[in-house]
Amino acid sequence: MHSIEQVCWDLALRHCLIEIVARQEGRQTTGHVIQSVGSKRRQAANDINMHITEHAPQNLTHDKKITGYVPSKTFQPLFIGDESQALETGVL
Repeated sequence: MHSIEQVCWDLALRHCLIEIVARQEGRQTTGHVIQSVGSKRRQAANDINMHITEHAPQNLTHDKKITGYVPSKTFQPLFIGDESQALETGVL
């Protein structure tokens, strides 16, 4: 696993997006990344795979039914913190 401190800011934002969508919607697909950041499908798949393999291997599990990923029971965000929890609850 790689240190999140070494991730460039634009990639860190995509990792944040991956975690927020997974937690909020209960799933993550390349379509979410494509729609949000305008990347191509290959880049979106690479971002999700990098997130899983290099940073959070236990956070997302593949779900063939949705052709994407769902948060695991042990999901622990690395790139998002209390700020996103405040946004979810509406308490800033």
